[in-house]
Amino acid sequence: MALSYTADAGLSKFTHLGRLLVRTALAFILLSTTLQTLQRVRDDDYKCKSLFHSGSWGTSSNTNRPFLQWIPDDGTVHDYTRDDTVSCLRGRRIVFVGDSWIRQLFWAASTHLDHFKQEVATLDFHLSSEKERNLALEAEGVRLEFIWDPWLNSTNLARELARFTPVAENDEKRHPNAAIDAPALLVVGTPGMWAMRHGGAESMNTFRTGVDSLLPFLKSDLDPYTNGMYGAQHQPFEAIPNQLIVVPVPIPYYKRLTPARKQTMTPEKVPDAYNVNGIHVTKDVREKAFNLLINARCNAGLSPRVEGVRSLACRAAESSTLIQSVIVLVGIVATPLAWFKSRGETPTVASVYAAVAPLSLAALLCWMTEKTTIFTKNLRDWDPAQFAFQIVAFAAISFITLTNRQDTGRPSAKAPPAIPREYSDELKGLLQVVIIWCGQYDAVSNLGVFKIFRIAIAAYIFLSAYGHATYLLSTSDYSFRRIATVLLRFNLLSCVLVFTTSAPWTTYHFTAVVSFWFLVTYAVLAVHKPANGNIPALFLKLMASAIVVNLVILRSGLVETSVNIANAILRSSWDGGKLSRELAVDSITPFIAILSAALTHRAAQLRTHDAPVPSDLKPSLLSEFLDDVISAIAGHESPRFGAGQLAKSIFTAFAAFILATMALVFSNVVIRYRDTAELCHPLLSWVPIVAAVYIRGTCQGPYLAFPAFLGKIALEVYLLQNHLWLVGGGTDILRLWPRRTDPSILYLGIYYIQRIFITIAFLWIAAKCHDATRAAVDLIVGGDAAEQQDLEALDADLLESKGAEIKLLKAQIQDHEVNVNQWTQDPKWRFGVFLGVLWVANLLYDL
Repeated sequence: MALSYTADAGLSKFTHLGRLLVRTALAFILLSTTLQTLQRVRDDDYKCKSLFHSGSWGTSSNTNRPFLQWIPDDGTVHDYTRDDTVSCLRGRRIVFVGDSWIRQLFWAASTHLDHFKQEVATLDFHLSSEKERNLALEAEGVRLEFIWDPWLNSTNLARELARFTPVAENDEKRHPNAAIDAPALLVVGTPGMWAMRHGGAESMNTFRTGVDSLLPFLKSDLDPYTNGMYGAQHQPFEAIPNQLIVVPVPIPYYKRLTPARKQTMTPEKVPDAYNVNGIHVTKDVREKAFNLLINARCNAGLSPRVEGVRSLACRAAESSTLIQSVIVLVGIVATPLAWFKSRGETPTVASVYAAVAPLSLAALLCWMTEKTTIFTKNLRDWDPAQFAFQIVAFAAISFITLTNRQDTGRPSAKAPPAIPREYSDELKGLLQVVIIWCGQYDAVSNLGVFKIFRIAIAAYIFLSAYGHATYLLSTSDYSFRRIATVLLRFNLLSCVLVFTTSAPWTTYHFTAVVSFWFLVTYAVLAVHKPANGNIPALFLKLMASAIVVNLVILRSGLVETSVNIANAILRSSWDGGKLSRELAVDSITPFIAILSAALTHRAAQLRTHDAPVPSDLKPSLLSEFLDDVISAIAGHESPRFGAGQLAKSIFTAFAAFILATMALVFSNVVIRYRDTAELCHPLLSWVPIVAAVYIRGTCQGPYLAFPAFLGKIALEVYLLQNHLWLVGGGTDILRLWPRRTDPSILYLGIYYIQRIFITIAFLWIAAKCHDATRAAVDLIVGGDAAEQQDLEALDADLLESKGAEIKLLKAQIQDHEVNVNQWTQDPKWRFGVFLGVLWVANLLYDL
């Protein structure tokens, strides 16, 4: 007997509209990326021009320092630390040539490399009577030089430019050390401000003469590599060609000019970023300007493993490995073939197509966003207007999809204090939206948002452990197939994405977290199973398990050691320390979830009067009293409390009071510091979660179908949002069109529409991958794994009512397996083959 449940049944009336939106979104994305690719290849293939020519200042949390983040319109910026800069330029020179504006960049570079040496040099400069002179400073093996040459006609500049002249074969003796002596970065300021101030009527001719002297040494664009093939491979910093960058004429802030300067520096012959003299910019602005120069010079040599490196401007796309080339080829060939061929095929062939097509398409698109320059990437920035728009849009869509629950055929009209599948999916969807929004705006640095984010993660872990415990208690399915099915469902898509995008395994660490807690849940309930039917005995088992997991496993470094061993065998790159810390943050919540599932399970048994006590566990007064309490809380009749509706109402009100109290406790009024929040979270986070779950379970009625749909595909949404909604492993914003500093109304409309269409396509692919993952797991594990997965989709009380049928079905499957070839049907063998393939792929990955 097949048991099934459709979590998105409430969206069935929107099917035709959904298909239209998906097709429109895919067409818009295809057209936009095609036009942008053609434009970028012709104009700015490496996005270097965007780095310097267009962008805006990001929103700063410090109102006194508004210029802390520069956001290019196309691509992102790497914030170079002193160590990063030294690694790129050790033993080389940076030469600045120009007037006092360029001298500001020299001081910014000095501050960046050695703040103390910069202060000493600045003091010496200000005490000196000669201001129009050359300067030099060496720090951390990098030599900085400033040449005072506002007219660009000095011999020093001519000497530096000569080193950039290409060396012919018969001219090697004249410049034998040109490549060594040439500055790694030559920054030249155009003679605009100085010529305007002192050039008089000849200011334009002076400007033209200075710029003309640079033209023979300038390239047509800022190509960060020697050529395309060279740029497709990661190269050391020493192999990056030297860069000559000409700084444009700055626009003064005319209101702050002195009277003498106002007479010569007129608009005929730009705001808080300037200091009091109206010409020189503030410290934050010049430091960001120097950082842009380093981006242009050094981005080409950054390791691909640096966070957010693939989104950087002035950096070529990386070449694909052998494994990635195979995945891309499969995505290009197999995806359309699978969709066209899947109809009319045998069930087995159709299952293969159903597994291959969505996964290969998702892999192909993730490869395009991460490994090519087809899409636009921008730094995450707080945008109040967009944030408000997303909240309003999500709330509107959610309430439009308000749907009544389907009749599940319960034997009793009274439901236990369980949370049905629709409600748990609804909660998972809401939690997933919170997690995605926190990731989009990088808002976890805010204390209030951090606490909400951590509670959302803990709630997701609670619901996951609760669902697995409910399934195990209801079906007694402790088979190896169950373990393999769950672990593959959690990790299959993340394996595909790791191989496709070269993302570190830690990008998807949450899948490892939920996998670990599933194994803990399985082990707790599988050991001494008779105790599962007795609440006091189960409570003692949970206490012992919690002590073992928290003290022996998490605190002893066993997880980190095990991960290191697995890394050595599988050639993976998991961060055992980070995984151990993530597990320790919510190390109590899963055990509370198991206990909650056991109480729900017991309530269902008492309701149906199917509550046998194991023969080796004698009933006690405590057990009988707890059974009466559970029945009362569930709203059922019990010998001691009679009708339980009053008790249920009291407990619902009490849960609401607890929820409000915990909201106050976790507010910034009570917990005011991050370290306090991190200390209190493991001990208190489960309290509001249990209260919220109980309240939602007792409030029977309609549910929000759209959040429930998101909850059904929550795992796929979490994984794919790192590459198809965000990019760079979730560090940057994915867009189709570059930002515009001063956009038109038409462009603003297109700008917001693109995010809507990206979201629609992203959710559609996530839903397809959800079904594809299940089909793939069925193929890998063998047997009727889909049947096993459908069982989990049922709520707790329905599982109880179908328990006998499930056990009969399991017996039939086991009898069938006896008569088939063990080499092809044994899930252990199939799972072992899958791990072997994964290991071989890791060995071949770098080829």
